[in-house]
Amino acid sequence: MIGEWGFGLGMKPWFQWLAFALAGMVQVFAGAKFYRGAWNQLKIGNSNMDTLVALGSTTAFGYSAWRCWVAWAAISISWKPRPSSRSSASATGWKPA
Repeated sequence: MIGEWGFGLGMKPWFQWLAFALAGMVQVFAGAKFYRGAWNQLKIGNSNMDTLVALGSTTAFGYSAWRCWVAWAAISISWKPRPSSRSSASATGWKPA
């Protein structure tokens, strides 16, 4: 958060990918205990707090990963605006170049 807020690096692509990689390591290593607990409960047909933590953190990480990839793809394609008030398919009026 210091890099993002204190130094204004939040919009730098290299910082976003670094933060994504670090968050991925935290997800895997710190979450391993919860994943193991959730898996053990799943095998016997139950659930507990480990299941909730594993599902919640995986969902949040998955959504963040999806947003990172979508943002990267939009920048890579270099979207350009097009004037369009009649098109219902493109509510934003943006079209790939």
